[in-house]
Amino acid sequence: MNFLLPSAYHGDFYVGLASVLPCMWTYEDIAERHKWRLEGNKVDLYRKWASVYLSDGYKMLVKKLREVLDGSGRSVDELSYYFEQALRYKILFWQASYVMEEWPF
Repeated sequence: MNFLLPSAYHGDFYVGLASVLPCMWTYEDIAERHKWRLEGNKVDLYRKWASVYLSDGYKMLVKKLREVLDGSGRSVDELSYYFEQALRYKILFWQASYVMEEWPF
């Protein structure tokens, strides 16, 4: 949040979108790659929650937001910092989850 809020506040719509799109896009990608695991998950609440990322509506939303960003007329140089930084934070989030990192406080 310390990255997303200032980016969205100080930047314009497209900076905000470039900052949040990696999160949405990775959830869709991860859900698609692991949908076979979801089908066998015994926790109904988890299956319902995670299935959202496999839904046609969610996939359509991510596709549309990608198209909006691609059609913004903004150069890659203008937006790549925000997209790449958000992606770095998302990678760190998933890495911490994978190794079950504990919050140090």
